Amino acid sequence: MIINALLPDYVNCGGKGKSRDGLGCKLGRPNQEGKLDPDLVGINVTKDIKKKFRNVISNWYNKRDKRTLYEVYELMLGKFFKAGIDDDLGIILEPQHLRPTYR
Repeated sequence: MIINALLPDYVNCGGKGKSRDGLGCKLGRPNQEGKLDPDLVGINVTKDIKKKFRNVISNWYNKRDKRTLYEVYELMLGKFFKAGIDDDLGIILEPQHLRPTYR
């Protein structure tokens, strides 16, 4: 008979402090290409990729230069997710489904 009894109990939901690495399928929201072609689903953010995120943020984002987060994201793609270097085009990135998105 108390109105607060209808409030959601999100504090007790989920596995607090547990990582969800490698459950077999991609975690999170599927991308548009993945809905049409199952081979283009995307990647999970593993411990290795989280390590790259932390490295990039500490080296480029938390400095006095004050780059935007999107600029740091593009620098990260150029450093860790490049497929090759072309003389005319510059850095060639891996296909979009093999690298993390900005979102």
